[in-house]
Order: sequence, then structure tokens, then C-alpha cells
Amino acid sequence: MKKIAIMLLAALMLFAFVACDDTQDVEEEAVTLAAGEMGGIKFENADGVTISTTDGKNYTVNGDLETMTAAQAKAFAGLKQTDEVGAWAVGSQYVALNIKAGEDATRVRCGWVSEDNAKKAAADLENTDFNDPKGEKAIDATYSMILAITNGTAVRDEVKDTPVWRIEIKNGTSEDVTVYTVDLSAQIEDASAPVTE
Repeated sequence: MKKIAIMLLAALMLFAFVACDDTQDVEEEAVTLAAGEMGGIKFENADGVTISTTDGKNYTVNGDLETMTAAQAKAFAGLKQTDEVGAWAVGSQYVALNIKAGEDATRVRCGWVSEDNAKKAAADLENTDFNDPKGEKAIDATYSMILAITNGTAVRDEVKDTPVWRIEIKNGTSEDVTVYTVDLSAQIEDASAPVTE
């Protein structure tokens, strides 16, 4: 009887150790890779592309980006598929992102910035020097965007010296602003490198 009691006690202790898991749930990342859509055309990321962060605010894209098809290039340029001129160039490199702005998000302002401007805190918003600013607009709790770093094979002028996409989200009626950055400097540098045979 004593052996059975000891064995039961040992089993209970083992169960207690297994049940006590000290791991904490990791908060879901605010900026993720996700398929996007423009003009009814789907944009998906290339296999092997990843996004990483160490602080949940500043993100870095890794890997070789996907390139646009003819249909995607037209949609990115804001043209209907029946339009024949003015399309964005086929082969443009892009990344599709999803931003979890939060239920209190009301407005967003985005644009390409230098690495120095990317590091500015929300308190320095009036000093943010966006290259090719997109202005401020209404935002939902989740927000998709497609960022192109080349037009065809040529690196876009807007991103040559400003390789970081900065996202400033205003929350509710307060003055609170959340800032995220997405660094594409490695991809821009690769796209800028001369092709050697």
C-alpha cells in the first residue's frame, strides 16, 4: 500500500511539473508578410522572403523579392487591365505587407525615409522628412500595402537614399502615435549592384 501511495505521489508531482509551463505567449507581430491585392490582382511574396524584428517596432525584410507580372504592373500603376499605356514596368521587385494597426487606429501616414529619419521617435513626427510622402489617410485595424523598390530593373529614385518605409499610426482621438519601420536596404543595395556576367 505504501508503494502505491508513493507511486501516486510521484505521478502527481510529475503532472504538476508538466502543467507548470513558464513560457509566455509571444505577442503577435504588428508587421507581417501577407498576400495583398490591388485592382483585383493578387500580389504574393516570393518563397524565401522573411521579415524579422527584435523590438516589435523596427522590421527588416530578408531574401530576394518577388517580381511583378504584366497584370500586377498595371494594377500597381492604378490602371484597369484594359488600359494599354502607362503601366508600371514588368519585373518590378516588391514586397507585400500586412500592418496590424489596432482597433483604436484612425489615421496613417507612410513614406520612404533615410535610416536616420527611421530612428526618430514619435515625438519627432513634425521633423520626419519623407521622400515621396503618401499623405495621411484613414486606416482600419488591419492595413495591407505593397512596396515596390524597382520599376522594372531600375531602382526607384525615391528609395535610393531612403531605404526604410516608415509607418506612423494615429490612435483614436488622442495624440498617441505608433511608429513602425520596414528596412529594405539590403534588397535596394542588391538591386543597385551592377549586373556582372
